[in-house]
Amino acid sequence: MLSVADIPFERRDVLELLGLRGEEAPDEQFDEHGWCRPTEVWLDDGSARCVASPLLIAAHTPDEPLPGPLMVELWVEHEGEPLAVRVPWTRFAEERIAPLLGPERDVVVALCNPQGKPLAPPPGLGGRTLHFAEGDVTAWLEPADGAPRISLTAQRWRTA
Repeated sequence: MLSVADIPFERRDVLELLGLRGEEAPDEQFDEHGWCRPTEVWLDDGSARCVASPLLIAAHTPDEPLPGPLMVELWVEHEGEPLAVRVPWTRFAEERIAPLLGPERDVVVALCNPQGKPLAPPPGLGGRTLHFAEGDVTAWLEPADGAPRISLTAQRWRTA
């Protein structure tokens, strides 16, 4: 039996983490997870706003929503086989996100949330703002002045 601590949850390059390859559409079967600290991320739910220097968390929920609390589903390889590990959000936030908190003012969680369930802030969030989505989250690499910008679209972005 895997524990939450056994699930790889590593720092990744932002483009790799979000499945962005050039300016093409995102990969429909994307299942990467991890974290990074990009220079900025744009959150778009009909109006776009920039979040500078956030801690960005990327994870997934089960394809079929489950009753009860929000679950995180991460695909890992275990004993040579792919395995979906499901963990309640609150436990995942406590054990994997709280230890990552640093000097950032914002934490952005790129996590599909089709049922619009609330996300409890991880312990130690303090005065930081937690940004999370209602509905699916899609990552885009959009042209902009200078370097392309990373946009995360969702039905609605909420804060806690």
